Amino acid sequence: MFWKNKDKAYYIKKGDTQYENKQFKKAIETYSKAIKLDNTDYHLFHKRGLAYGYLDEHENAIADYTTALRINPNFSKDYFNRSIRYSCINDYSSAIRDMSKYIELNPQDYDGYYMRGTYYVQTDDYDKAINEFLTSIKVSPNADAYCSLGTIYFEREDYNNALSNFVSAYKLDSKDVIICDYIGLTLYFLDRKDEAEKFLKEATNLNSTNDSTYFYLGLLCQRKSEFKDAIRYYLKAISINDNDYAPYCNVGLCYCAINECEKGITHLEKALRLNPKDSKLEENLKAAYDQLKIQNMPKCEDCIFCVNFADIRDYETKVKIKARGIPNDLCICSIRWESYNTGAWNSPYWEGGNPLVYLIKNSAISPKQVSCKNFEDKHTSTIGNHSNVILQNIIGNYNIIGNNNSQRF
Repeated sequence: MFWKNKDKAYYIKKGDTQYENKQFKKAIETYSKAIKLDNTDYHLFHKRGLAYGYLDEHENAIADYTTALRINPNFSKDYFNRSIRYSCINDYSSAIRDMSKYIELNPQDYDGYYMRGTYYVQTDDYDKAINEFLTSIKVSPNADAYCSLGTIYFEREDYNNALSNFVSAYKLDSKDVIICDYIGLTLYFLDRKDEAEKFLKEATNLNSTNDSTYFYLGLLCQRKSEFKDAIRYYLKAISINDNDYAPYCNVGLCYCAINECEKGITHLEKALRLNPKDSKLEENLKAAYDQLKIQNMPKCEDCIFCVNFADIRDYETKVKIKARGIPNDLCICSIRWESYNTGAWNSPYWEGGNPLVYLIKNSAISPKQVSCKNFEDKHTSTIGNHSNVILQNIIGNYNIIGNNNSQRF
């Protein structure tokens, strides 16, 4: 269309084109020229208010919507729009007031009830929020309201109600990464671990940016002794949020589990720096240093204990044994034991008392005499007629963060 004179219609057309092309600053300038020609057209203030909104100039947007509503009090869109801008500056009482007016004019729009529910959430009025989300669903079932209901129940640790609402949301929108995140996490806390893993992995396929998703996937892998996969998930969680000590701790333990103790110690030290008052982290770091010391001790190729020690893995055993500075010139099997049949271990390098021990079932080890050429006094220990070899389990010292199904985010 060709305009001989640049009238109001010309500026509206030009401004609309600029707006559609996301040239919001230019659109504002153009709409302003149209307003100079006619300051009684509420549509012009509405259009300029939208452009201000996209630039996050909330106060200017509110001013334009207010002018539009003063010219036409029944133009309900701008009650909705102004409500959004009020919420952006945390003025929730004004946001609720405007959204209530919008609902009065549009009682069949489910989005109004949903938005008012989100404002009640922001003001911690969860009972009113629940009622708003339920009304939104009654008007028209929608994934946003179901998901918001699920989130409230999730935060209240009412996981059954949370799951019911998240599943309803998933049926309406199975590609929403937040919904998949929450279903996976809820199933985890309901101790439905296999189902949880399925949805958490589905969330990662949708490029989840929730560090908790990767943390709990790591924890699931760690529980199954799939340490390399656990490491990959924990490192992803750290890349999203490097201020949380828990993934640093657990990735450190996983590195120790695959005998990469140096990497394990690095991550455990980072965890302790982030949470310096946690005694369990101190215990983990001490155990890692003990494991590294034993791992670096000389080993005898002909000693059954040295050969098998590196294969000990059991994170479920709650062993509380603290090492006492083992001399570097002694090998693993030089940790002396006596009175094998009674299990009353007495070693100069381990704390006494009645320590817990770990049983390794290994039928390939037959009763025989075992000696160690590195043991300074050529001490010989006789293995009795047992199919199990009792060895100290230093890895059992570790405390896995999040292993008690408690929330941590």
